Amino acid sequence: MERTSIVFDNVVIVSNSDENTRRDRFSLQHFRPRSVVSFSSGSEAIDYLSVNRADMVLLDSTLDDMDGVRFLKLVRHNMQLKDTPVVMVTADSTRDKVLDAIAA
Repeated sequence: MERTSIVFDNVVIVSNSDENTRRDRFSLQHFRPRSVVSFSSGSEAIDYLSVNRADMVLLDSTLDDMDGVRFLKLVRHNMQLKDTPVVMVTADSTRDKVLDAIAA
């Protein structure tokens, strides 16, 4: 059986934590993306994604101007971005936070 590798050429990290952004960049090395762009502002990331294709978005739950669930809702309601894979990373594993993220 032939193995197919997942290709993430263009990745966007959205987090207001420099430490988390460094960790995410390190974790992505295995996938060898061509481009990794990071934002601490959800609105700046949305603006960027509206004109640049991303293969994946790594999203923190806390951003400078909104929370991660709000960002995810904006992505999902944007016809151009709604199919972009988003992985939400958070230390907040409370039931309500998890259900809010899934509902988005």
